[in-house]
Amino acid sequence: MRKGGGNPKGGAFERKMAVQLSEWMSEGEHKDWFWRTAMSGGRATVFAKKGISLKNQVGDICAIDENSFKFSKTFMIECKNYKDVGLKNLITGTENKIVEWWDKLEDDSSFVGKVPLLVFKQSRMPVLVMMRRDGLSVLRIRIKNLQFNMSFVAWYPHYGAYIFEWDNLLKNINPNKVKYHD
Repeated sequence: MRKGGGNPKGGAFERKMAVQLSEWMSEGEHKDWFWRTAMSGGRATVFAKKGISLKNQVGDICAIDENSFKFSKTFMIECKNYKDVGLKNLITGTENKIVEWWDKLEDDSSFVGKVPLLVFKQSRMPVLVMMRRDGLSVLRIRIKNLQFNMSFVAWYPHYGAYIFEWDNLLKNINPNKVKYHD
């Protein structure tokens, strides 16, 4: 990491995910409905230490267009891009970065009343997304009817979380059918 700054690889990944999320929500019409949160969510962290919740500034990606406000109001999105995120360790049940990130994201999203959504990438692997059953419900994904084209990767009952391939999730979920929290 650069002294006095964030991880450039992580920032580029957050911008890429924000653009992809924008294109998905707008059905390919816009690239600017989401963007990186100020200080990658750091502003909300500073205020949270004072007991103040900045619900619109949490996570790594936030809405910057009114058409994406409902999504951002419902989900807290964290993005991680590392050479090795510990996928092998996740399978074997040993300590790994994914579980560490997930535990923190669950705590942080609970504090602001949002559904956690972890988007992560390991070098030379596809982008993956981890979410709980309530996230699946919002996106109208039915566990009983999971289709192979959704590229369902894994279910972790201890964490109550499911992992999918990000690209396939975006291809197979209709953004107009998402059922947001009020």
